[in-house]
Amino acid sequence: MRGSPLFRLAIVLGLFLLALVPLWRLTAAGEASPPANALPPPVEPASVSTQIEITCSRPATRLALEYLGKPVWSGSGRAAAATLTLPAAAFDLQVEAAWDSADPGENAVRIRVLRDDLPLADASFWGRDSVNDAFRVPAN
Repeated sequence: MRGSPLFRLAIVLGLFLLALVPLWRLTAAGEASPPANALPPPVEPASVSTQIEITCSRPATRLALEYLGKPVWSGSGRAAAATLTLPAAAFDLQVEAAWDSADPGENAVRIRVLRDDLPLADASFWGRDSVNDAFRVPAN
């Protein structure tokens, strides 16, 4: 055997103590600084004038459109058109339609979304008494 085991133990403990100082400096709580990759606060998306055309197979007793859980349009009847201010970026529209339950058979509602008279989205939904669904309107 070479060297004393106690001497080897003392050297190993000394190396651990030397490594303790930089390790303590790395892990000690320092001043809190904002992260380098912090995201900026969200910006409201730009809004543009958007035309909506709604057509039903039978006159609806209730028609409604919602954006982010807030009603943006409501009405009734077989056909309707409206101009709404909606985001220029892609968004989801919630469609609700209800028909008189005395009318048997399937009912349909078609929603067309246009910007500058160019079609942006077109969706059809089918149901018996009511429809409650969402569809994605892409950015133009």
